[in-house]
Amino acid sequence: MAENSDDYFETLSKVFQKNFSETEYFVPHFQQTLFDLQNESYKAMKDAFFHNYNINRNYYKKIGFSDDAFKILAQIFELQSEEYSKFRKNIHNNIISVLEFYKNSFKLWNSNSSTLFEFQKKFFENSND
Repeated sequence: MAENSDDYFETLSKVFQKNFSETEYFVPHFQQTLFDLQNESYKAMKDAFFHNYNINRNYYKKIGFSDDAFKILAQIFELQSEEYSKFRKNIHNNIISVLEFYKNSFKLWNSNSSTLFEFQKKFFENSND
């Protein structure tokens, strides 16, 4: 238990250091795990799509589904795919834009942090006057 302000700030410093050290230790593992999850989910989605595609293709050929119906379905699917592709591109651009905004905000903060802390220091020094 802190007996004076120096003890308090020393304890605060140790706790902050411990928290940042833990974060620095675990972040690479989190990043790798997220990357692995992304890869595995992509592979599962791709495999499921192609397996279902082949099953449906063989089934509809087997039951004699009309070629005219396939032509209509192909046109619908192609138009839908183009629209979905535009939508997906917009979503990706928006996500990248938001991530870039935050990255640049933190870069700006980091490049000016010493100036901001100097202002804060002067404020506290002059607040007792």
